[in-house]
Amino acid sequence: MSNKKLSVSYPISFNKDLDLNHLYYTLLANNNNFVIDDSDIYANNFTTCDIGCGIGISPILSGVCNPHINAWGFDYDEEAIKIGKKIIKLAEIKNVDLINCTFQKFISEDTPDFDLITIHGIYSWITDTDKKEIFEIIKSKLKPGGLVYISYNCLNGWSSIAPIRQFLKDYQISYNVSNEHALNESLDILNNLSQYDNSVFTKGSKSKKIFENIYKSNKEYLLHEYMADEWNLHTFPKVHKNLSNIGLMYLGSADLTRAFDPLHLDKNTITIMEKIDNSIMRESFRDLVMSPMIRRDIFAKGTISKKDSNKKHLLLKKRFTLIKPAIQIPHEFHFPLGSISINHDIYNLITTYLSEGSYSSIELSKKDKNISNKYKDKTKYKILDAIQLLVATNYISPSLNFENKNKEHTNKFNKSLLKLQKKYNIIFPCFASPVTGGGIYRNTDITLYSSLGLEL
Repeated sequence: MSNKKLSVSYPISFNKDLDLNHLYYTLLANNNNFVIDDSDIYANNFTTCDIGCGIGISPILSGVCNPHINAWGFDYDEEAIKIGKKIIKLAEIKNVDLINCTFQKFISEDTPDFDLITIHGIYSWITDTDKKEIFEIIKSKLKPGGLVYISYNCLNGWSSIAPIRQFLKDYQISYNVSNEHALNESLDILNNLSQYDNSVFTKGSKSKKIFENIYKSNKEYLLHEYMADEWNLHTFPKVHKNLSNIGLMYLGSADLTRAFDPLHLDKNTITIMEKIDNSIMRESFRDLVMSPMIRRDIFAKGTISKKDSNKKHLLLKKRFTLIKPAIQIPHEFHFPLGSISINHDIYNLITTYLSEGSYSSIELSKKDKNISNKYKDKTKYKILDAIQLLVATNYISPSLNFENKNKEHTNKFNKSLLKLQKKYNIIFPCFASPVTGGGIYRNTDITLYSSLGLEL
């Protein structure tokens, strides 16, 4: 048996934003007119595409957890696509297609039109020509009403660290050495500088804190993140303009913590923001104050609201499950300007039952008569508010609303990951869960395997 090691030029990582069920829950939870339920993503011929897919983690998980859909992905990295195809072959996945090609070539590839296009981890590291080709892909291959997820480095959060990144790259250019050599040497110089209070690393400054994390980070990640020839910082209005020019409309952020403005912005700031009568500039103002390092935005092609549906009712019916043990979940969550506490009896109700399986807010509200008598008609809404906080803070995941029939596919895939690791030294970062309809980190507590549908 061969134990040939396969490698790619950037880290293999999992982003739960790209899980179908989680992404569509995010849209449902956002404060917009868009309404969607599970039936929308489990319709026939639902098709996805991940642009710059690497080894294809997102398409592979989508295909394994949702065997009724067709998942596509492409990347210019030939070795990455080779690895992805080996995974597909080993796990005998029939509904995933990975292509090794450029943005320009993919435009002319014979593919179906897509319901969802995701662009994660590449937009800040490509040329303007590349961006135009991505826009052309969206224009020509996204279905009417289809969605686009895009993440990018945000100018506001990176402004203080941009000169430091430039120093890393300047070292490579000036000495004409490899990126790896330049990274090691320039980081040592900056680390020496960071030991003293100075204009670059003022004590307690954001740049100092970020650099401390950079210095401790995995070198493979740093090479990908900081040493690329293209390294661009974006603002929401600019990204919005580019995408609106090709017929897309903004639906909301995949970052659910942005729903808690009073915990990020003080009263005076909120008052000022509410006087801005342009929704795009309100987002820009929020970024100015909050300084996010990454934006994760969701757009749609055309107007797709469903006025005959009730978002709150769909949220109340939505099921959820724990992805971290109940003992790890705090009662109180701290944000920059305040904290949120979960009522003790609501907390106990949620953690007790979601440790066993998936439940909706409506179902949980009927589990304890004392709690339902105490809060009466407000019980299910209190439960829902607590659940949404726990999803935003990564303790709970939305789960599928119907009896899952995909366990055979996920079990087969999860077992194949062990073969993949033994034969090729490739460690796929997550297992596939038939309950959440997406990826679960491999270091997830084993006590949750049963409720997450994992059988290893």
